[in-house]
Amino acid sequence: MKKIFICIFILCSCLLLTGCGPEKKDNDKKKAKEDVVEEPIDKGVSLSDEKVDIAENSEIDKMYHVLSGYGETIYKEKSYEKFEKKNDMYFISLKQLKDNYSYDISTFKGEDGTICDVNESGIYFDISNVMHLEYNDDFLPVLPSLVKCSAEEVNNTESESSK
Repeated sequence: MKKIFICIFILCSCLLLTGCGPEKKDNDKKKAKEDVVEEPIDKGVSLSDEKVDIAENSEIDKMYHVLSGYGETIYKEKSYEKFEKKNDMYFISLKQLKDNYSYDISTFKGEDGTICDVNESGIYFDISNVMHLEYNDDFLPVLPSLVKCSAEEVNNTESESSK
């Protein structure tokens, strides 16, 4: 009788230990899937409402000013119309700036020396006012965007895409 009791106890213990495990993992997987933000189908750059403070006269500030200058020239010539739309705005990448206008893009590097992504970084032209901003002669619908300009940002993006 003692042996039967021990066998039943061991069997119940094994069921309790292993029987609850997979259900909990499935719940964790479901929660993880719910927490993941779906990327747009066109793999476009997702825009953020997050405000980022950039120190005046920093290297990043200078890069944004250079990129804005390029954008203002293109905007005034209305040559942005020949480029594709991303996020419902005309977009020209750093690579296109170099290829089509011979602009120098070698200075677009992060503080750690990481070269900004030449395909995702560039200039958005918000002609349809997608961003709902008040544009005027002093604030043109030219929105520079620098992406993956640091090793940390590149590593975060790679780890997110591998999930």
